[in-house]
Amino acid sequence: MKVGACGVCCEVCLMFTKGVCKGCCAGIDEIAPKRLEKLEKMGLLCPALKCAVDTKIGFCPKDCDKFPCETYEKGEFPYSQRFLAVQKAMKG
Repeated sequence: MKVGACGVCCEVCLMFTKGVCKGCCAGIDEIAPKRLEKLEKMGLLCPALKCAVDTKIGFCPKDCDKFPCETYEKGEFPYSQRFLAVQKAMKG
């Protein structure tokens, strides 16, 4: 099972199921910079993967102390604001 840096399972992503994308990866995966470059060439910027690559973390929800951050709070994807509020509450 492939999981994106954002924490979403690729098998439930329309881009993956339609064959547009071969699946994402962790931000620390050796293929991550190439995957990011390919997405950008397609005009599909992924701010979560970009941040994970830049900050050298695997998965935002699991590995980043700042999650949920501006990348998610100001974006429309991939989590709802309610989900992000629950994540913040769980951090205490």
